[in-house]
Amino acid sequence: KAQVVKHLRMLRIPLGYQSQQLLPQKPMAQRTLDTFFAGDIATRFPRNNYRYWIPPSKTITRRQLWHVLDDLRRSGEWHIQLNDLRPEDARPKHSTANATDYQSYSERMMNSRICVAPRGSNWESYRFYEGLRAGCLVFTSPFRNESFLRGAPVITVDSWSKLPGLLRRYAPDIDTLERYRLASLAWWKEHCSEPVIARHLAEQLNSEPSRISFAGREIS
Repeated sequence: KAQVVKHLRMLRIPLGYQSQQLLPQKPMAQRTLDTFFAGDIATRFPRNNYRYWIPPSKTITRRQLWHVLDDLRRSGEWHIQLNDLRPEDARPKHSTANATDYQSYSERMMNSRICVAPRGSNWESYRFYEGLRAGCLVFTSPFRNESFLRGAPVITVDSWSKLPGLLRRYAPDIDTLERYRLASLAWWKEHCSEPVIARHLAEQLNSEPSRISFAGREIS
């Protein structure tokens, strides 16, 4: 006889990083890029899909960021690299990224003083966590008030049109950037690193009753 589960408990954990290598840390004074962006700008949808006519939030946000970054790069004032891994004229689900792109991604992140982390398909993005893990100062789209994100040493940007002013304020200030680097690394280690998440999950799972119901079957 299947056990009736009256209370469903959901555990939320950080999205984490994706294709990021763990590289030796670089102090801010040794980093040569002000910022860089490599990622999907938009996915091409067929005309019979509503997202062809009404772009999702990810596409709107990233198009705005791309145009701002491209203008800043062309100005010659900043050291910025851009790489669209899925051009808008590509076939659906087709990416131009290759192994070299992902290998160099970690190196460029470690060589960047500032990580721009626009939202993805939902409010979270891998880049948010990858920037913190690399010790960057993270500029991010607004995010949810999750307990595991409280106190994160990041700067929230409600419109990427404000990026030029933020770069002028932070990018030349190596001392402030170095403080953010140390704060980002400490926050990652204390809140989102693999041992911390594993310990949190173990504590939560061990606090549950010894018998639970899974797919209609009672297990111990």
